[in-house]
Amino acid sequence: MKSSKKITCHSNLKKVNLSKSIFNKIIDFIRKQMDLKDFEQWIYTCDELSDELEYDEYLKLIGFNFHSKDAYYSLNKILKELLNNHTVEQTNEIVISGLNISDTVYDMLLEGKIVGTVKERNEIIKIFEEEGIPVFDKVIDFQEQFSGISFKIGKTFYKGFEMNLLCFDAYKGKYVLNYVTKKDGKFFFECMDFYFGGDIGPFIDEDGKIYDFCMGNLFLCADSIEEFLEDEAVKYYFVSNNDKWLNRGTNMIEINEFKRTNSFHKIEKESFSGKYFEWWCDEETVFIRIDLTRKYSYAELYCKDQNVLKKLYNADKSAIVFPSEY
Repeated sequence: MKSSKKITCHSNLKKVNLSKSIFNKIIDFIRKQMDLKDFEQWIYTCDELSDELEYDEYLKLIGFNFHSKDAYYSLNKILKELLNNHTVEQTNEIVISGLNISDTVYDMLLEGKIVGTVKERNEIIKIFEEEGIPVFDKVIDFQEQFSGISFKIGKTFYKGFEMNLLCFDAYKGKYVLNYVTKKDGKFFFECMDFYFGGDIGPFIDEDGKIYDFCMGNLFLCADSIEEFLEDEAVKYYFVSNNDKWLNRGTNMIEINEFKRTNSFHKIEKESFSGKYFEWWCDEETVFIRIDLTRKYSYAELYCKDQNVLKKLYNADKSAIVFPSEY
């Protein structure tokens, strides 16, 4: 059933928000839509600046020599550095509608954070046109619905992604597309960053399908963002109930033996296509994710504790803690 829900995320950003009014003034100056004299006057009369900027940032602006020969160039540099240290104020309520998403996915998004970005459809399209990139409805839909939302898995060591097609280029003074590539006549857009940095995140193609990126290659992993999120939400679910699990790789020979000697059932979700992965579990002490995209199906095993793992194998087995810090 399609639904519409309002998500109020808790912001745990390290960067301090700038109000949209202050952000827009700075952008106007960088884009030369406001002259030096008017910007100087605004600096002296804007009471909110001292509240929103760090103390040393505020001192740099209020004490800046607006009459020096290279005033415009020097001030531009200061402002661009300032923008790199701040995010743009944005409402913390986002409405996601018309999607087949479970309550578990909503809970996962609810515990995440929101960062400022461009969400208005016409503005998103304008950015595509400025960069000479064709407009694809499902890609724009993704940006409208999910951009700026982050989600995480785990309480101590986080796994997860920040969803956004765009990043703010402080030196250009505008939002630009993340990495875009074209292969075999089809466009692919980087649409997520890892929650705490790292490698290049997943991509979305012009048809709305999601791909993992690894070693310069794209690997199809979900037919839609809904399927991708539901896949991640299984891990979110069992980690929320028990914050440390044991994880090890396994294979179909072992899995078939597990199924023969234990009571496992397949996890079904409306968005699961059955093409890329399967999830199986017992009475919530063991979860298994089978990767269907590999020639020899590989799987990840998650056990609630060492006793469960030993009982499953009838032997002591090595495993790593999930979520780990790496």
